[in-house]
Amino acid sequence: MSSNIFRLFTTIFLLSLVTISLCKATNDPEPQYIDRITPLVNLTEINFDDHVVNINLGPWFVMFYAPWCSHSKAATPAFLQLAKKLHGEVNVAIVDCEANNYLKRRFGVSSYPTFIYYANNTMYEYKGERSVNSWLNFVNEGYKNVEPEEIPMKASTLREVTKEVRKVYRQFMHAVTNYPLFVLGVFGFIILMTYISFSCTQWANEKLGVNQDQKPQTAQKTEETKPLKENADTKKKQ
Repeated sequence: MSSNIFRLFTTIFLLSLVTISLCKATNDPEPQYIDRITPLVNLTEINFDDHVVNINLGPWFVMFYAPWCSHSKAATPAFLQLAKKLHGEVNVAIVDCEANNYLKRRFGVSSYPTFIYYANNTMYEYKGERSVNSWLNFVNEGYKNVEPEEIPMKASTLREVTKEVRKVYRQFMHAVTNYPLFVLGVFGFIILMTYISFSCTQWANEKLGVNQDQKPQTAQKTEETKPLKENADTKKKQ
């Protein structure tokens, strides 16, 4: 019995996390800059298509990087300068491939950093020198000399949900293995609050039912006493 209850709450917990994760996508895709000074957008698996595939926001020049990669670290200062120079003309963004492995696989990123220019639902990979001037030349005219590629379709919602469930499940099992007391305390708290909520609701319903039952009885007694009062008044007058 206890194992079945544990599985039930585990399932509810996982589905809740997945729902919250999927609901993070915004319906109003505005570029979310890293800060007010640097016009550099941080793209993730959640907001990538809403930003890059949305042609209303204009073209994008994206750097796919890994936090531990020395070449990525070396290219970052120049890439920040590029973002400032292209602000208002071309959107400049970064993608952390360690945190967004799906985007890494989707666009076939095999080395860091990888630079891809997106325009009119088409992508162009940049393989030149990592400098501001070279990047400027590429996004202005140079990309036309590169063979264009179609942007890979986004995975189906079912695949996304399956992936998120597996990811959350791994994280949950990691927490259970390493922090069993904490997880047990969380589930205990959830069960306690559920029991308290159920008890309070049941108590309120019972109280409400008792009050409703008492009102008709009071009204009935009032109706029964009216003829007695009328008879008493009649006798007095006689």
